[in-house]
Amino acid sequence: MLTLLPPELIHKICESLYSWRKIQNLHLASVFDVFRMLSVSNVEVQGRAPSSLGNLRLVCKELNAVIIPLLFSEVVFDFYADVNRNPDASLASHLQQVAYGNSPLCSNAQTLRISALCPRQKISNNAERRIREALIEDCLESYLGQAISCMKNLRYVCMEKLSIQDMKYFPLILPHLSALPLEHLSMDAGDFFNWTAPLPIPNTTTVTKLKLVLNAELAFISSTVDQIRDAVMSNSLLEDLDIQLSHTRADSPCQNLLISSPNIVSLRALKHLRITHSLLSEDAAVITHIPVMKSLKLQGMDPTLSSIWDNLKSSNIHLEELEVDSFSRPMMGYIASFSGLTRFVMLEVNAPKKPDYLGAAALEEDSEFFFKVALPNHCATITTLQIHANTWRPFCFCPSFAKSLMPCFRLTDCSLTLNYDEGVEQALQFMITSIISRPSSKQLRSLTLFSAATTQKLDIVTQHWQLHHKQANATVRWLRSIEIHEPDQYPQIIHLPQIDDVPLLVMTPCSEQEGVFKYVKEYK
Repeated sequence: MLTLLPPELIHKICESLYSWRKIQNLHLASVFDVFRMLSVSNVEVQGRAPSSLGNLRLVCKELNAVIIPLLFSEVVFDFYADVNRNPDASLASHLQQVAYGNSPLCSNAQTLRISALCPRQKISNNAERRIREALIEDCLESYLGQAISCMKNLRYVCMEKLSIQDMKYFPLILPHLSALPLEHLSMDAGDFFNWTAPLPIPNTTTVTKLKLVLNAELAFISSTVDQIRDAVMSNSLLEDLDIQLSHTRADSPCQNLLISSPNIVSLRALKHLRITHSLLSEDAAVITHIPVMKSLKLQGMDPTLSSIWDNLKSSNIHLEELEVDSFSRPMMGYIASFSGLTRFVMLEVNAPKKPDYLGAAALEEDSEFFFKVALPNHCATITTLQIHANTWRPFCFCPSFAKSLMPCFRLTDCSLTLNYDEGVEQALQFMITSIISRPSSKQLRSLTLFSAATTQKLDIVTQHWQLHHKQANATVRWLRSIEIHEPDQYPQIIHLPQIDDVPLLVMTPCSEQEGVFKYVKEYK
């Protein structure tokens, strides 16, 4: 009877069988293990019990046709781990089948994750291991490139934590990856140290989402900068760009990554931009050429940089999502100039730990402006608000800012830092009352509470909640339980910060008495 259902429904059922999402990311060797279920039904997959999804293929041809695209949709290349596998079931031993088009991966693989291309990541004194490494290297030389070419439906390629040793095989795979109509490409070269040659990047003319992770050495190689610029500017389809660098310096050519390109008009399709440690005033001018940008994430930038916010404002680019790691007056002025933000995240206020009086006063003015002028412009649309003010308190939640949150009726994810200047019990009680008892609090699904850095000792227990103190470099406090006497107004989950070696604490509601909801601790 199952086969009489619509194919889309069968697809959904198969996805949920036997915790499918837990075994979806299979290594290639395991994929072939599952493939052999046609004749052996009790094989183990990645050390787990036999997959109901794999066994279901044996029921009939119709189910087999539905399950094969799911089972072979993703493959992982990890040839370093492959050395420890049985030679008959190793990843490299099956490359020939893929290269000759005799594998379900050829028509079904859509995602390729490359964890380790080189089997010799470390020097080994084990003679048997060295023999296996040599056999795998021979297979890679013969079949790796052709195997990638035969997976013609690949759309997503993720190169995870590549090493310099892996570069030996890039000439084998780059031409074949470049020939495929890829849509997403992610490349992590953060561990490339003492590397002086140009960074090999596949052709990206069809890619809509590009992520590059570089270390400082790579970021300062002019040939690498040129390659990144060409990869970005030669693609008029690019919608999502994420470039991460480990740190910045003033004389780096990577600081002005995009502005010198003559093809700057090609960025007109870009909607999502995430930049870490690589954007300065010259590159900020690029913003005016990205009219459809919806989300922007900036980290490690100079907080005094105003040109990017001025350009966003003058170009009438109204972001829907904004994530920064410091407050600045130009940034807040931009936020106050329009409405429509759905997500705002500030990871840490970029202020000195011991500011002078003028600095502190300026921060007080800035916080007043943000909560009372800028944020209210977006109260009708904001769904995520996260402010982690760990270094200075003016941006912590306090009674004077409560009115700014009351109209935010769409807020589903709220993460704020508490200010304990008025007393711990009063601050916490006011926070809970202000956020959870809002008229629109039924929308709230996640509430995360952070504490401002302080040196005060604390160990308070009340009737409805407990607050404890643990001091390392700074004071950290967290809730243990809360009782809410209005069960129709509560968030589904309260997330609390992780405390040193203490696991993440999650508060979940459980009704113990009629008319009362109590949030109890649950360690994850």
